[in-house]
Amino acid sequence: MAQTLSEIVGSQNMEDPSSHPAKLYSIDGMIPKVVLFPGNIEEVSQILTFSSQERESIIPWGNGTKMGWGNIPSKVDRVVNTKRLDRITDCEEENLTATVEAGVPLVKVQAHLRGLGRGYFIPLDPPFTQAATIGGIVASNSSGPKRYLYGTARDLILGMKVILPNGKINSWGGKSVKNVAGYDMCKLYIGSFGTLGIIGEVTFRLLPLPEKERTLVAVFRESRAAFEAVSGILQSELLPSAIEISNLKVFEVLGFELSGKSGKVLLAVGFEGFHESVERQIRQVKERVESSSPFCVYLLEGAHQDRFWTGLRDFESIAYLRFPDTISCRVNVPISKTGDVFRLWKEMMDEKGLDLGLRCHAGSGIVYADILMNDPNLGTEEWFKILRKAREAIRNLEGGMVIQKASPLLKKQIDVWGTPGKDFSLIQNLKARFDPDRLLNPGRFVGGI
Repeated sequence: MAQTLSEIVGSQNMEDPSSHPAKLYSIDGMIPKVVLFPGNIEEVSQILTFSSQERESIIPWGNGTKMGWGNIPSKVDRVVNTKRLDRITDCEEENLTATVEAGVPLVKVQAHLRGLGRGYFIPLDPPFTQAATIGGIVASNSSGPKRYLYGTARDLILGMKVILPNGKINSWGGKSVKNVAGYDMCKLYIGSFGTLGIIGEVTFRLLPLPEKERTLVAVFRESRAAFEAVSGILQSELLPSAIEISNLKVFEVLGFELSGKSGKVLLAVGFEGFHESVERQIRQVKERVESSSPFCVYLLEGAHQDRFWTGLRDFESIAYLRFPDTISCRVNVPISKTGDVFRLWKEMMDEKGLDLGLRCHAGSGIVYADILMNDPNLGTEEWFKILRKAREAIRNLEGGMVIQKASPLLKKQIDVWGTPGKDFSLIQNLKARFDPDRLLNPGRFVGGI
């Protein structure tokens, strides 16, 4: 078995994970037998073909930024690390497309695109800015604050190469929207969490870099006024790139010095585009926000603005470094109910005396709640009760909750994805069709598929 794998990738591109004292490739405490580093899509195909014959499970791995997400895997035999699939294979400025392999960090792609002609970018701003790879971003459908203007990976991908569990390489889409006829199969793999195939290459739609970017920041004494200000923005003709609401604890953890420390909640509204349009909209949004009586209002641009948005995107990873036992939840609700969720989490954590980082894509109905400290006197059973109570309350608000980070002990008691929806039978059928032996990321996705 080891000899066959060595012939595929070379002995220098195989690693025994048990030799790592830090258990680098541990997934919820489970350690694979071997870690493989294929150098191209064909080698990935050969690994999957051989693993399928041997009935050995495969865990796709990029830079590992989201390996703590999902349920505990039911089986971990081999990790396929895509870090050597690191090529930008094609860029067409005229057609505004770029094709990149799955192991390339997005930050590397963006740097390359900025240097082309007038400058371009892929309009994605997911968390883990410096490390997240193209494959991991697409497989988890990861996005950030600017999804309000640009959408998510589903809106930006034109084509894809995927290696199926049996080793077959499939190509979908192309370098033009016109190439997509019938079912857009790319969307099947976006957000599939690596359960249907390993993403090998992706073609994105590009945009020219904006001429100007500016951000308005307003600090409020309480969240209700901040969400009222957002409601006014959403009903206006303004077109922000991002609308974010966070509690001040987020910026305390990030180490940011902000004006208005007597406030409790911060609203940030970003704009980007042509210079004249950005300046006009900044003036208009300032007038609207000031009518909601914030504690203070100020503007950001340049390096300060970049640091601000990077910090918000990467709060989760920064919090993990300071508070390794952080429990992170992502909530999706109707946009009109984001304020209710924000207040719900605050009241629940205040009752327990626990620190909480709250962030909200206020224009998209997404709230992130990061419980920053585990009470040493609060056991796993108590956490289970708290999270179940939160999930039930959010369900009553017509929403859903995914637990993005939790200890393996807690994951054994609660399904991080929640109760599968009515369409779960369709997901099961797809899994049975594409991966009948349940070898790719087994047990980690919705319903334990």
